[in-house]
Amino acid sequence: MAPFREPRNEVAYEGTYTDAFQDMKHGVFMNQSITVDKDMMIERHVGLKYYGGPVVQSVKVLPIFYGDVVYQQELHSFYEFAVKSPIMDIIMTEYSPPDFPISHGSVLPALKISKNVQSLLDDLSDVKPLLRNLVSTGAIQPTVNTYFALHLAPGVNSSFSGGFACTDFCGYRTIDVSDISAAQHLYYSVIPDQTGACQGSCGGSSDPFENLCSLATHQLAEVVTNPAIGLATKDAAPLAWYDINGKKGEISDFCNGKADTAKDSNGKTWTVQKIWSNRLKKCISNYATAGSDSERLERREPQNKKSTKTTKTTTTRTTKTTKTTTTRTTKTTTTKANKSPTTTTSTKTTKTTTTKTTKTTTTTTTTAKAAAPTPNNAKNLNYYGGPVLAKINVVPIFYGAAADQSRTVDFYKYLVKSPYMDLMIQDSSVPAYPIEYGTVQSPVYITSNLKTSLDDEKDIWPFLRNLVKTGVITPTEFSYYPIHFQPKVSIQMGGKGSCVYFCGYHGTIDISDISDYKYMYYGVLPDQAGDCMGGCGDSWDAFENMCSVASHEFAEALTDPGVGLAGAYADPLGWYNPDLGENADICNAMSKKVTDPDNGNVWTVQAIWSNTGGQCLIAPLDAAPVVTTTAAPVATSKSTSSVVVAPSTTSQKPVTTTAKTTTASPQPTGSAGSDPTYYEGPILSYVYIYPIFYGSISDQEKLYNLYDALSFSSYMTLIGQEYSTADTTIGYGWINSPVSVTTSLKTTVDDVNDIVPMLKQMVTNGDIYPRANTYHPIHLAKGVQVTKGGLTSCVDFCSYHAAIDISDIGVTQFLYYSVIPDQTSCKAASTACSTASTVFDATSAVISREFVNAVTNPAMGAVTSVTTPLVGWYHSTKGDVGNLCTEEVSFTDWYSRTWNVRKVWSRSLQKCVVSA
Repeated sequence: MAPFREPRNEVAYEGTYTDAFQDMKHGVFMNQSITVDKDMMIERHVGLKYYGGPVVQSVKVLPIFYGDVVYQQELHSFYEFAVKSPIMDIIMTEYSPPDFPISHGSVLPALKISKNVQSLLDDLSDVKPLLRNLVSTGAIQPTVNTYFALHLAPGVNSSFSGGFACTDFCGYRTIDVSDISAAQHLYYSVIPDQTGACQGSCGGSSDPFENLCSLATHQLAEVVTNPAIGLATKDAAPLAWYDINGKKGEISDFCNGKADTAKDSNGKTWTVQKIWSNRLKKCISNYATAGSDSERLERREPQNKKSTKTTKTTTTRTTKTTKTTTTRTTKTTTTKANKSPTTTTSTKTTKTTTTKTTKTTTTTTTTAKAAAPTPNNAKNLNYYGGPVLAKINVVPIFYGAAADQSRTVDFYKYLVKSPYMDLMIQDSSVPAYPIEYGTVQSPVYITSNLKTSLDDEKDIWPFLRNLVKTGVITPTEFSYYPIHFQPKVSIQMGGKGSCVYFCGYHGTIDISDISDYKYMYYGVLPDQAGDCMGGCGDSWDAFENMCSVASHEFAEALTDPGVGLAGAYADPLGWYNPDLGENADICNAMSKKVTDPDNGNVWTVQAIWSNTGGQCLIAPLDAAPVVTTTAAPVATSKSTSSVVVAPSTTSQKPVTTTAKTTTASPQPTGSAGSDPTYYEGPILSYVYIYPIFYGSISDQEKLYNLYDALSFSSYMTLIGQEYSTADTTIGYGWINSPVSVTTSLKTTVDDVNDIVPMLKQMVTNGDIYPRANTYHPIHLAKGVQVTKGGLTSCVDFCSYHAAIDISDIGVTQFLYYSVIPDQTSCKAASTACSTASTVFDATSAVISREFVNAVTNPAMGAVTSVTTPLVGWYHSTKGDVGNLCTEEVSFTDWYSRTWNVRKVWSRSLQKCVVSA
């Protein structure tokens, strides 16, 4: 099934509450105690740094009203606005770590405490015991997403670490480690009443409710971006987003007391507190009103990633053991629903977590029909003898005013006769079930007795059985009924909610007592707008996301329709991988746009695993090419070279690294015929830069800021304008905390013998977490030389970029990296690496070239045959995009910082330029 993006609930930190931050860096201070650092807005190195801890990905606010709290209804309405507000958009855009993509949240019904109300609550003596008791009695149920906002009634004061509300602080937030809940952590804040002693001291408004909303915003933003601060004892995980200089605190502390207003979708105005924007280097509440010096940013989230966390699930009477595949953003769980005396169901919960603007699709197409299965591939599917829908007959059911009904039918008509079917014909046909093209019948329209909430077992099974009993539908051996629901219909399956835990699923019902056929196969497809948007697809178009989810369920229903009935790895299980699930699970969220050659319609289809191809594909390799793909290529080849040969139809192998120029003077800066060609390989749509410093690196802070400038500036805008494709938009990236290698250092390192093993060990150890859009530039300390393919740095080359296959140890196929030697030695040898007069400027020029190459052609180093569909943008004679222009120029970024960079070839202007 198609899973919704879910937090990494496997992340758990053990420990006890500490006073490490008892100076209240994580609290809201009194307004009069704030000292505003005017230089903060222009200081180059002010901002928040990510230290590796968890964030709250899809916050669920549960207000707790302690006593007769004022503004209870208004506060509930405010939280409903806040979790989907521009404040959340900023957080989603700037503070979604690759492992923890953040999305809009929701608000749960409030809890009211009216008995045994005390006039003073101490955090350690009263608040924590109160919350633990609520957990023990079942009054509240903490999860990794739940945030408990404890609001105090008038006359109730609170104390924390010796300080008192309205005297020493206005609110505070910390974390309670729970030994009585599976969630382990309980996130909460305490917000005193603002009508009494706090009035006038905890906000600049004369309206207590406005001050209350400002404080609530402050705490909400900090809970989402740094929930585990109470467990942190040093600048490392579980600390998440915190001041890079360790002085100003968290995202809201930077802007403490800076209130603003924002309007909801109904035009109602709310008071919010501004939060810090790393991108704009100032306090903002909305990108649209951030000022003329900013650009309005698209909200984006890191791409989904595949992973292989194994969590066994068994259920009543259908005790098939399956495993949960988690991704830093996606969780692919396959579960079995309980079997009733009259109906048997199977539901698979596989999370298709994707992101809104960061795509994770694959370029691959699958094997030729005569190809043999790839041997010993851990991702291969096994056939266990169960049914396959060899002649699938799709009968869509539209429940209420489901969106895009006509286009949905057309989509299924495309699928059943598409290269997607050719792939399953090739890979999943067995003697008993030779797969053929399918058919699509007229839809069934349900217009009466509609519900806004349905449970799979209690509502959907009886609903489908009734359709059979009344003759509305007549299931056959190969019928598949995908149910598409109208907006605002929530679905529960196994206690999990749609658009929270899953995006769709497929199941099986035993109808042998009312039909000539034993089983009925169905799919559940919630409306993909509303709450599903952002968690169930990488597009802003809900229909495209629906197609991705629908194709996922279609492929799984066809090849493994009886999964939920299997009690062992045997019939009725069809095609299945004991560790990774079904064919679509293995390629979860890898979607691609394809064009129907018969009518020109463009559809979004999720890739599925091909045993014969050994990769995630949407069509056999011998099928006609289909549009393009984004990052997350899947292939079985392994290499670390960056090719300089032209892609062709031969099997020629790459031979060298990025070559060193042979003259100190700039080469011609471009002419007609300089345009590179796009070969449909991956490009980095939203690059996440994680520098690796090997040894003692000079100017680390300047290097950090350089990468920030390259990834978030008009330089990046230029790359996006010139090298985005119809299917992949290159947007702004971000720079993350560097990783330093300080032990077992060598003065000479070889790419194959040292660099590659080092990177793999770092992945295995969890020191780095490569994803489909991650780029690791490795900077070598002065005096360290690197060799590659018999060539030597600063003698034969200046730098190189490469890719290695980490599919056996990582959650994505490739790790993209570059190696940048210290340019002191290069300048001593000659000036061929750069024309700059200083070492740092020479380094900057080399960095900019490798950056451009990595964004536009990251997987080139993984090519063993130029027919491999992993080549991105490439020039037949000049190589990568970064090699097309050699002229260096001074470039000023949006923060008035000046850098020496290489120009970039503009396809539209037919010349080398430095910015859009």
